[in-house]
Amino acid sequence: MKQTAVEWFFKWFNDNPEATHKEYAEAFEQAKTMELAQRIDAYNQGHIDRNNNKFKLPKLNQNETND
Repeated sequence: MKQTAVEWFFKWFNDNPEATHKEYAEAFEQAKTMELAQRIDAYNQGHIDRNNNKFKLPKLNQNETND
């Protein structure tokens, strides 16, 4: 599974404790750009699946409900 933008930023944040405010802001902007790209990819994949009649909802386990 690919790393999410939030996971990337959290790791970057922990790996760079001495970073300046500017560097934190730049990393945050990069994470926001990554998040947008991930959302676009997810939308496009869903759109492709729906148009190919491959989009299916996951089956719920017996113990789960649709509340």
